[in-house]
Amino acid sequence: MTEEIALDEKGEATVYETGFVIDPALSDEDVAKAVTSFKTAITGKDGVIISEETPKRRELAYTIIKSVLGKNKRYSAGFFGWVKYETLPAVASAIKTYLEADLKIVRFLTVKTVRENTLVYQRTGFVPRNDGDKPAPKKEIPNVQEGVIPSMISEEELNKSIEKLIV
Repeated sequence: MTEEIALDEKGEATVYETGFVIDPALSDEDVAKAVTSFKTAITGKDGVIISEETPKRRELAYTIIKSVLGKNKRYSAGFFGWVKYETLPAVASAIKTYLEADLKIVRFLTVKTVRENTLVYQRTGFVPRNDGDKPAPKKEIPNVQEGVIPSMISEEELNKSIEKLIV
């Protein structure tokens, strides 16, 4: 989107990115409704959605414990997604309050960021060579007889360098 948000009198429009984990017990339709509701909370207060990633089910690195209606629930998986948007700081504060009250959101984090695309692309794994690629040439190793030191360095110089290391 190329829309620009209207600035307040102080010129304080800021770009934010919110990453969130949604309850894994929800159906795909309920997850989509939760995300739509979140985006509506942003755009309903004159915010502009810049980019987003559709939530995908993922195993979490650690178990999250959240108190829901007076009971502790444990989450080891969830639907992870994010939304990047531009809005005023007061609206961002209201969005934070909205997310804290939403029981479908297990955890979220909002950070200030920049409008530009800041995605870090995952590295690809090992890629095997084509049959057409030639292997690197092997280096020749000189044939050294046992007990004979190659002529690159004299035996005397070698002994002196060893003496320096020992002292």
